[in-house]
Amino acid sequence: MVLHSITPYTRIACGQVHKQEFPKRAISYIGVAGNAMNMTGCHGAVEFEQTSFTSTRVKYNMDNCPPMGNHGFHVHTTGNLTEGCMSTDGHYNPWMAQFEQAEYVGNMGVVYIDENGHGEGIFEDMFLKLQGPTSILNRAVVMHEQEGGPRQACGTIGEHEVEFPIKAIAYIGHEADKSDHSSCHGYVQFEQMDWETTEVRYEVKNCGDEGDHGFHIHSSAPQEGESCLTAGGHYNPESASAGQDNYVGIMDSIKVDRKGKGFDGFKSSTIKLTGAQSVLDRSIVVHATAANGGGRLACGQIHQTEGE
Repeated sequence: MVLHSITPYTRIACGQVHKQEFPKRAISYIGVAGNAMNMTGCHGAVEFEQTSFTSTRVKYNMDNCPPMGNHGFHVHTTGNLTEGCMSTDGHYNPWMAQFEQAEYVGNMGVVYIDENGHGEGIFEDMFLKLQGPTSILNRAVVMHEQEGGPRQACGTIGEHEVEFPIKAIAYIGHEADKSDHSSCHGYVQFEQMDWETTEVRYEVKNCGDEGDHGFHIHSSAPQEGESCLTAGGHYNPESASAGQDNYVGIMDSIKVDRKGKGFDGFKSSTIKLTGAQSVLDRSIVVHATAANGGGRLACGQIHQTEGE
């Protein structure tokens, strides 16, 4: 590409034309002072997926981030974390826009944190770019203690590079005890093949009456010996309604025979083992009857494997 002046007619600037390909993905793992491995303080993940020139989808998942209420959520100019979140400089604002304007790239709005210190959601933005002169790659995500309070957690935005497949498994049992074979027990295997497809296979035994049983991903993971009631509610990071395709936690019911055995598999485009909506460290719950009916028969934590 060459830019000419009119009078006199001369070449005044030039540059190479680069191809942009979509989707492009990036992620920021955030934590106190930029340490995302510090699980005792505010931490989480912010995932970016640019799907076109004018649309980037953002997913976020935060834990242990009090106080309850809205927290400022911004892109800062540099990904330098040598002095924690203070060395990320100010908001990224390449168009010199006013804070309330959509063109103010660094203003991603607010994250609502609930009474448990948790916040999760999804939104789309037309000015957040992962390619080109205003790319946010290698800059930083910063979350504040309140809408305008101190910097609570931060992390550098880097390309989201994943080696597939990713494998995980949940061994389920009464009170999350996989060694208790006196009642419903078994395993659920996950294998994410690419960005869009996860294969799920299950085998269960001694799981109640013949027919359909509710089969869900729940938000928390009971420890061995704890009631499956401590698994919390269905995992639903996009606040979808029952029946919608993006309701992550609700899977098709499993079918067991008259001996309480079930074995089958399916593919899912919503279950992920990487990114801000990963189901790793959450739990599988099998119910006594179909859908949401009946008690919780068995549960178990989903953990990553190398090929168990």
